Amino acid sequence: MVDFSGVSSVSSASLRAMLLIYRQAQAIGCAVAVVGLSPEVHNVLEATGFLHFFVVAETVTDGVAAVRARTEGSEEREHATSGS
Repeated sequence: MVDFSGVSSVSSASLRAMLLIYRQAQAIGCAVAVVGLSPEVHNVLEATGFLHFFVVAETVTDGVAAVRARTEGSEEREHATSGS
């Protein structure tokens, strides 16, 4: 979970950090939510394609629920394809 509620802009260093977070999460099979995006930050993440890497939610509570739903859905698909 990355809470952007107090962030009004992002730099290239911020984007690099987000990419590293995404890669680490992917390596361990986890999803990461970003919450509280200002319109400006949302636009930058959308323009750079970063919104596709993360679960996007308005609040931390919504983000937790969305990540849980995605994780549970992923586990159900994995279980169905493994034939167990």
